[in-house]
Amino acid sequence: MNMNYDLVMFQKYQKMIQNDEVRIQGDSNLRGILFMQNFAVQFLKLERCENLVPVFTSSRLKRLTINKCKIQTIEGLNGINVEQVNLSCNLLNDIKSIAKFQQLQILDLSYNQGIDITPIYNTRVTELNLSNCKINNIKQLPLTLHILNLSNNECEDISSLVNNTNLRVLILTSNRIRDISCISNLINLKELDLSFNQISDVNPLENLNIMRLNLQNCQITRIPALQSLTKLSELNLSGNANINIQPLQNLIRLTKLQLNNINLKSVLKLKDLVNLLELQLSGNKNLQITHVKNFKLLQVLLLDECNLADLLPLRDLIALKRLNLSNNNISFLYPLKELHNLSELNLQYNRINSFANLSTHPNFGFYDISFQIRSNQIIDDEQYIIKLNSYLDKIQFKLSMSGESNRLNDLKTRMNDLHNQAVNIHNNFVNTVVNHVQYILNSTDQYQ
Repeated sequence: MNMNYDLVMFQKYQKMIQNDEVRIQGDSNLRGILFMQNFAVQFLKLERCENLVPVFTSSRLKRLTINKCKIQTIEGLNGINVEQVNLSCNLLNDIKSIAKFQQLQILDLSYNQGIDITPIYNTRVTELNLSNCKINNIKQLPLTLHILNLSNNECEDISSLVNNTNLRVLILTSNRIRDISCISNLINLKELDLSFNQISDVNPLENLNIMRLNLQNCQITRIPALQSLTKLSELNLSGNANINIQPLQNLIRLTKLQLNNINLKSVLKLKDLVNLLELQLSGNKNLQITHVKNFKLLQVLLLDECNLADLLPLRDLIALKRLNLSNNNISFLYPLKELHNLSELNLQYNRINSFANLSTHPNFGFYDISFQIRSNQIIDDEQYIIKLNSYLDKIQFKLSMSGESNRLNDLKTRMNDLHNQAVNIHNNFVNTVVNHVQYILNSTDQYQ
């Protein structure tokens, strides 16, 4: 290292390095910083310093981030008291020097493709992120690990994890895993993500105490083993076509259940899951929603792309805050009129031509509500226009409203200051707009 250059950089950042926290971004001239023992810095973040050769020694540093700097080695680093290191999004291969960080607890090496992870075994880290590193072979990892993220890699064999019994959180989404037998030994697991793998046998999970489980798109057809997971609070089985959901009927602690795109026809077998707060059923084309009415505590319900026409079973779900009914065959909205807690309602791509049935809804004036109605058949609905006109005079940073691709042709309103809000009504036939209104309009608008 050029010591004259270091002196210049020392002078440039001299005031900064007397602080507890230093952040340097985008300095392509920063080739190296030599930190001495008496510097006060405890948290150092270097980002997008692309010519950096990191060399320093510090006994006070606790957290170190060198992100998006294209570094290839950490040989010059020595932080004997550093507890957290983030080296994500670089070009690292050799990390032998990681052993110098004797107090290291949290290590993020994500987005370093081709990295040799062998030296990590000699650390005592409790949290490790190795996502997006193109890893195809997992060797021994520290037995001290509590949290491990190996998502978006090319792993097939995970048998080496069998001894990592201290793991609480294990994220293995988007790999090439088929055999999960080693997971049966991870008795302390609370959260497990195996989504987007090639798993068909989930029996190794049956004696675990998992609370959150993600098995989305895993080619699973049978789930009897899940009936013993009585501590589950969150479960995702989306994308596993034609599974029998009966084993779920006793999982009464579930508060969040995702069953999107599984060819589900009825939720009758789930009627006892009365503690559900969120239920996702999107993409089940032949779904009958009669028994959804049993879930009185529901706050979030996703029913988009289900070929629905009758909303009557929803009328008593008064706790609902978010409801997605897009891409259905709905024309009659009367059952929704008592859902006074709704703050997000998506009705896009249906057959709605009037909102008269919702005229008594307290949020129909769009206060604090995200209201999506594009691509319906609304034609000069008097109640809709009156409510919209009244609201647009009062709007204060609360509007997320999309009404494009309908048949509206008149908005009789003063529509004064909209406070930079965007009202999307393109592809209608609006011909009366008074005063300054900010619209999102495109070339398909017929605006005069």
